[in-house]
Amino acid sequence: MKERVLFVTQTLGDKAACGVGLYGKLWTDTLVHMTQYDFSVLYTDSVVETIDKIKELQPRVVFYLWHPNTSGWMSDDRIRDSFPNIKHVAVHNDLGQHMIDEFDADTHSGGFEYLVAVNPLLKGTDKIFTVNKLLPPGPTIPFVEPELPTIGFQGFGFGHKGILRLAQLVNEEFDEAIFRLHMPYSYFEDRHGHQTERRKFEVDAMITKPGIKVEFSHDLKDTQELINWMSQNSINCYLYDVPQFAGLASAPDYGLACRRPMVVSNNHMMMHFFQCKPSVVIDHSSLRKIIANGTAPLEPLYKAYSPENFTQDWVNVIDRLVQ
Repeated sequence: MKERVLFVTQTLGDKAACGVGLYGKLWTDTLVHMTQYDFSVLYTDSVVETIDKIKELQPRVVFYLWHPNTSGWMSDDRIRDSFPNIKHVAVHNDLGQHMIDEFDADTHSGGFEYLVAVNPLLKGTDKIFTVNKLLPPGPTIPFVEPELPTIGFQGFGFGHKGILRLAQLVNEEFDEAIFRLHMPYSYFEDRHGHQTERRKFEVDAMITKPGIKVEFSHDLKDTQELINWMSQNSINCYLYDVPQFAGLASAPDYGLACRRPMVVSNNHMMMHFFQCKPSVVIDHSSLRKIIANGTAPLEPLYKAYSPENFTQDWVNVIDRLVQ
């Protein structure tokens, strides 16, 4: 009989406008197909439901997609205290190497003894495991070359996303272009769209050339709709300027999935792109040059972040935990 494993992640529905929740669905939709373990998923926002599910399944390992702002309830001691013989593991999106090197359970992970970091660039330990990223499914429609260069941004409209810098670059490099920004409102951090409206105001003020058409959209697309929308852009852009340490950004995963050229900033949240050749870092190039280079620089990432590699990494983690 296969060992049982449970993955606990937050509900979606009204909360689907959250990168953490979307990660949970993407990852578990792939991991449920592993053959080595009996893998189950629980979508919940409840300590009681989690305890009841663990009682029902009696798994050897429980993974919790933990984030202090969206699923901090998973840190509730009642869960771990009720099942002291089970391995309880937090899946943590925002670990930096310094946090691993100086790991303290109460400070960095809500009290969890074991962690999984979805960042293959980090060096793990006997209690902190690293796994590859996973790309969403690719586009289901063919690319149609646009009449004008089409510059795309996709993500929440937060100040650290480099949207104003991107608008400045578009205005400098192009006399005619379409600048498309898809910015749904974040459920947890911009529910009423105040930050997003600020970004729109900044973009409209920055774009001064009459030949550049700016398009905004805010509807929460499902994953396939989003990938298809992005797949029609000449380039998708991620110029983050986060000053503090954080994990690898999630939005660029969609940029990779749609198989179009990409540009990123020289920021630690984009470090997995730094080895792409020719460079896709805007500090070393330009939008026009990166568009001209096509998707060849991204090919190693397409291969590394496959479902097969992702699943095998998780199997390796579970193997170590149940030994």
